[in-house]
Amino acid sequence: MTEVGVEPPDTSISDTIVYITGDFVDRNSSLRVIPEKTIYQDGEVARVFITSPFSGGYIYLTRERGGVIDHEYIAMSGNTLTREYKIDGSYYPNVYIGAVAYASGYTPGDRNYAV
Repeated sequence: MTEVGVEPPDTSISDTIVYITGDFVDRNSSLRVIPEKTIYQDGEVARVFITSPFSGGYIYLTRERGGVIDHEYIAMSGNTLTREYKIDGSYYPNVYIGAVAYASGYTPGDRNYAV
């Protein structure tokens, strides 16, 4: 119900907050995914630092939210990588970054990978 003489607003305001947790370390590897901070606002850029147990090799990254949003397969020259992701409403309420590192010369059946 609207009061007499009071117009309802023509616009609405919304805000999205995304929480990012990280620094998960599998007990069998030293692959780490470390976010720059844990809370991002809509429109901000999330920076994620990834360390691999291998010098060189490859990193397979996924962004997931109820399924895979997108993925990247990246050749590495060292053992660290930084990725940036622009935060928007499609990330609400959360998004996961998955990472798998492969050593150079990896072949199926090898144990030269980390999750």
